[in-house]
Amino acid sequence: MANGIFSQYPPATWEVAGTSVTFQVETLQEAGGNRIIQRERPYRDGAKLDDTGSRAKGWTLSAIFYLGGSEPGIDPDQYPDALNRLLASFDEHETGTLTLPTRGPVRCRAESYTRVETSAERDLARVTLTFVQDNEDNTTAASFTAPSARSVVRQQVEEAVFSAQQQGVWSGDLSSLTEFAAELEALINSPFEAVDQIEAKAKAIDSACARVEDAFTGASSRVPTPINQLLGLPHAVATLKGLRALRDTSRRGAAEALSSLPRIVTRTFSTTQSLVGLSGELGQPFEELLKINSGINPLLIPPGTPVRVYG
Repeated sequence: MANGIFSQYPPATWEVAGTSVTFQVETLQEAGGNRIIQRERPYRDGAKLDDTGSRAKGWTLSAIFYLGGSEPGIDPDQYPDALNRLLASFDEHETGTLTLPTRGPVRCRAESYTRVETSAERDLARVTLTFVQDNEDNTTAASFTAPSARSVVRQQVEEAVFSAQQQGVWSGDLSSLTEFAAELEALINSPFEAVDQIEAKAKAIDSACARVEDAFTGASSRVPTPINQLLGLPHAVATLKGLRALRDTSRRGAAEALSSLPRIVTRTFSTTQSLVGLSGELGQPFEELLKINSGINPLLIPPGTPVRVYG
């Protein structure tokens, strides 16, 4: 009974839990898209868009199962045997492989079906099948691991700043937070950064957050009354929680970085050295060795001179 463009393509196949059914498709519809979250700000046109990933793709197929078919590659006993096996597979509750005529194989789950039989059409059923993409087969334990503090500082800053802007509040400290976060994230993800730089930047974020919190709670006499009134609003509470979370994250991020920094040790050498030579010999960046050995001549280090290197 197959005709039209789909008769020129391979038939569809659904395979799951040991069941495999091949059938001819009459119509094929695919649905997909992105999960876009719109966040609007007061007195600003449009909205800030957050793309949180792709929606699960879905496929809706219509097919006719009938007895005595002659299409190549398809079981002639389509009705009712093959159809019953296909619909019974919906009860397996497992991910299977759906091979589509125009797309090829996709990993998905059987979601729903409708089956229509009428007295006017003997040995024939019209069915509509819906399948939904399943990416759980490719999910690893790492996908469920909470993100490291060192990887989310900048993201939390953006969320806190945006939330404050939604309340109509702006401050130089909010502007500085974005800059501090970018610098801290770069520092804590570099393998040879100085401890004092990381600690200073984390403290700068903590202080800026504290000043913004002070503005929201009205603790400072310089804060106008309208801002104080924002404290009771749900969005203001969310902003304060975001700032507290950011302070905690920046501290943890700095702590993670400091705990993973290479240990600095002092060594002496029996022959004349240079920081350039030691950099190549030890496999350590020359710039980093120069930072921790500011009191010596980097080009001429006499024998027996204490030199700080990474252990």
